[in-house]
Amino acid sequence: MVSKTSEFWQLIMSNIYRLLELDIDQVQYVDLDMAVKLGLLLFVVVVLKLIIEIFSRRRFSMVNVGEDAYRKFQHGFPRRFKYFIPKLFVIGTCLIFLVALAVPFLTQIKEEDVTVQSRIRIDLRDNSTSMAEFFTNSKETKAQIAAESHLEFVKMRRGQKDFVSLWVFASNPHMIQEFTLDDDELYYFQVYNAPWVSYSSCPILNIPDYRCQKVYGDGGGTDIAPALQALVKYLNQNERARKIKSGSILIITDADVYSFPEKELKELQFRNIKPYLIYIASNGTYDEDGQFVPYQVPEFAKRVSEYGGKYFDIMSVEGLKKAYEEINRLERAEVGIKRFSIRTDLFQVFLSPALVFLFLAIFLGLLIELFGLRSP
Repeated sequence: MVSKTSEFWQLIMSNIYRLLELDIDQVQYVDLDMAVKLGLLLFVVVVLKLIIEIFSRRRFSMVNVGEDAYRKFQHGFPRRFKYFIPKLFVIGTCLIFLVALAVPFLTQIKEEDVTVQSRIRIDLRDNSTSMAEFFTNSKETKAQIAAESHLEFVKMRRGQKDFVSLWVFASNPHMIQEFTLDDDELYYFQVYNAPWVSYSSCPILNIPDYRCQKVYGDGGGTDIAPALQALVKYLNQNERARKIKSGSILIITDADVYSFPEKELKELQFRNIKPYLIYIASNGTYDEDGQFVPYQVPEFAKRVSEYGGKYFDIMSVEGLKKAYEEINRLERAEVGIKRFSIRTDLFQVFLSPALVFLFLAIFLGLLIELFGLRSP
């Protein structure tokens, strides 16, 4: 029973976090008109009830009839406000329920076969436990900085019709999205929902529970070589990717890798796949004299240029823009793709906070009754 309650609570909180981070502008609704009509109807009912209460008050009362109420039992503003708090939560519950009844969802794509001029790109994001450390001179973790920077980059590339695939890596690589055409919001939300850290056990300090991906076996390391090997294999096996003569791999990492992947970088260079590294710097250290020593740029970041790539420091305002421009220089090729109908329903995401508001309304109402916050 306790376990099921805990799982239910985790589901509620996970949906609330998703709602807080949701880009409302991207949400679509199946039946918004119905929700608006219900909202107007509810508003009219509430207004009519208030009017009836106002005009029917003291209808059958007479002046100076009955006992005088003690002053201490009279309603002052603080007491009336406490009594009104549960009603505020009820109003919030109704509003969120109305949004949920409109059946909100994200991204709907019709099935079709198309041929486009595209550039190939693989996004590879570091999910090692070192990314749970705080970013230089910041209260945000490197994992959060990496995720937000990645989303910003995807926004910048929107409309460029990149033929893109999403991977994360730690001790082992994991593919999240196979090759797809990035010309709508679908890929953006795949990046948005991708985990921040992959490890054999969750939660991890400084990382929200729903952003931690539990993996079996080894996890948490920063082994770039197997990740690049998996990408080369994937490129060779994908029929559409083989037709493209050049491409890029966007690697978002703190570059604190186990070993320098020389063999894998040479294979990418042979295939004319350029590695572009978005470097998320680690915090520095202090020497024996207490002087701050900045963290040195790792070998992997510095030497990636030897294999046709470049690295961009996320601390630089122009870093993402320069990476965008480099990818724009790559040659385009024709890619045939098939799109499928995909829709992500958000009913539960809106239902969860509504249930929390309803619980708070009931709980606060009971407190007011039990502790005598209402007049006798």
